[in-house]
Amino acid sequence: MQACPTGTFGSGYGLTTIDDCSPCFGGRYCSAIARAYVSGLCDQMYYCVQNSNTPVPLYKTVGSTTDFLGRVFPVGDECAAGGYCA
Repeated sequence: MQACPTGTFGSGYGLTTIDDCSPCFGGRYCSAIARAYVSGLCDQMYYCVQNSNTPVPLYKTVGSTTDFLGRVFPVGDECAAGGYCA
């Protein structure tokens, strides 16, 4: 048996190829191989695109250089929702 990779799941029996593995839905994540179902829903302030294997924070933590929109964070600050950090 070959395992479905992270970011996917195999919800049925008798799957024969990796193409039978389903992509993890947007808004959910599949964090381990050989999952029969999604691992969980993305929490508030996180996002998960299709095939996610882990939730990604909307705003990276202090010391990070950019958030998911490419905005730059100064070291020691965190850019709040609705704000602009340059």
